[in-house]
Amino acid sequence: MKQRAFYMLGLLGCALLIFSLRLHTVHEAFDREIGIQGAIGNELLHGRSLYSDLWDHKPPMTFYIHAAFIRIFGFNEHYVLGMNVLFNLATLLGICWLARRLTQSAWLALAAGLFFALLSFDMALQANEPNSEALVNPFLVWGMAAWLASADKDAGQGRAALAGALFFAASFFKQQYILVPACAGLGLLLARQPWRKGPKPELKAMGTMALVVLLGWALALAAFWASHSLGDFWDAAFAYNQGYSGNLGIANTKLLPSFALGLLPYLLATLAYLIAAIAFKERRGLGMAFWLLGAYAAVLLPGKYFPHYYQLLIPPLVIGSILLLDRAFRQDCRPVALALISVALLFSCARTVDALAQPSWAWSEAKYPNAGFAESRALGLALRKALPQGQTLYYLGDNATCVLYAGARAANGVYYAKNLVEENRLRLPLVKAEAERFIDGRFDIAIFDADPAILDYRPGVDVPALLKKDFTLIPTCFSHSRIYARKASSLPASFAKDLAMESKIEMAAMHLSPACP
Repeated sequence: MKQRAFYMLGLLGCALLIFSLRLHTVHEAFDREIGIQGAIGNELLHGRSLYSDLWDHKPPMTFYIHAAFIRIFGFNEHYVLGMNVLFNLATLLGICWLARRLTQSAWLALAAGLFFALLSFDMALQANEPNSEALVNPFLVWGMAAWLASADKDAGQGRAALAGALFFAASFFKQQYILVPACAGLGLLLARQPWRKGPKPELKAMGTMALVVLLGWALALAAFWASHSLGDFWDAAFAYNQGYSGNLGIANTKLLPSFALGLLPYLLATLAYLIAAIAFKERRGLGMAFWLLGAYAAVLLPGKYFPHYYQLLIPPLVIGSILLLDRAFRQDCRPVALALISVALLFSCARTVDALAQPSWAWSEAKYPNAGFAESRALGLALRKALPQGQTLYYLGDNATCVLYAGARAANGVYYAKNLVEENRLRLPLVKAEAERFIDGRFDIAIFDADPAILDYRPGVDVPALLKKDFTLIPTCFSHSRIYARKASSLPASFAKDLAMESKIEMAAMHLSPACP
């Protein structure tokens, strides 16, 4: 009973640590990925269609999750914080469950939870924000947990089916995430020697999981076909991504880039465990090695390496480190185990303290130099205060976070302007559809971070001339964005003055230097 109370209090402490750390950066400007996914999620709630009207090259799971949290918390910063905390808590519980199951030790499970709580706030990995990797990790971790539980005697195939459903959900964030369980499965099969004689329950469980994943994708494709958007989905999530990935650039990739330095002690500990597992013929070590290999493969496959991709490595590295500690204790090497855990904790705590020493408004520029995310936040919050409720915006640029902060609907369908200029067979149809949304849209405010001329998809379509004719450029303090108001609009006469005033206030709050006229 005492051990259970100790374990529950430890879990609560790790959960409070995750929550409190995120409060420090709650006012940090979100990156473009969260802005795009939030804007699309909000439009989904208003009945617009993904891929045929709202366009992005990722599978739909991320957008559905954003839409669900927007439904609960509203279209504002609060839904992002709620999503951030909830998904990291789900990953925390999954990692603690796995660690306790593998080591039969409550305190090692709590050590795993503490490792994760600190690593999941690593600012260099952009881990304090709920990007795709933070959202997918609980599906992968709990999928591994269900898979491990399926090996229990008389477990049946229900747990294997649950693992397959979770892995399908992970692949519905980004297709390459399926490599994580696929590689882990290969390692476990090799460890269990499937060629031996006798019953092979692990093969049956693997078959069940693979069948559920395939069935999930078949049903998803059937749903897109029934809604007459299968071609649009296929072009976005598969055809476009072939060109997006392009050159894999693996030759230019390091095992652990400088921004992933926070993972170094855990990588070394995991590699040490794998060496020990080979030396002592510990079969679970092969599964651990292939889990890590699958995570690396999922990181490398897109061919474009952003720090948040490396968050996929956090769960396997935490579990690998805990398995090394478990091995050290079982070999009666308690001083070695305590030294390892102390070094990892001190290193992570030092990085966390260093992160907390920097104010939240400074982190956006530190992580994304010259990206303009802080300015987009200031613009969005100023628009939220200056615009009448119920207004719809049109936005063309690369920082759709201003739409999220404004809490407004957006009439556009492409939220990342670079998708409109990259040369591929989808570019012209995308530009044509986006130009028509601008020409025919019902909105009074247009925001351009990109050149409006990119919408000129054929001779006779002159969006810059249309802007000059029908819209008035509003003088503001922003260097990245140009804001236009429709001449024949229902906006209050004081809108331009109110926006200028609120812009100065919000830019000062973000410690930005206004570029005011």
